[in-house]
Amino acid sequence: MTTTPNRADDRDLHIAALRAALGTAKNLVAHAAGREAAADPAYAARLMAAAESMEDVLAHTAPE
Repeated sequence: MTTTPNRADDRDLHIAALRAALGTAKNLVAHAAGREAAADPAYAARLMAAAESMEDVLAHTAPE
């Protein structure tokens, strides 16, 4: 007998996918901040602030 996933399972999978995508985006933004640090420190600071905000979201939405 096979079982079909319920809505909660689907929701958990979607949340995991969103968290993974946000984690990737955070890493790319942080990397871009590092590359921009010497040329444009103000822009690099804004990028790092965005990356830190993404990290905060990931920390607050971590599965229990």
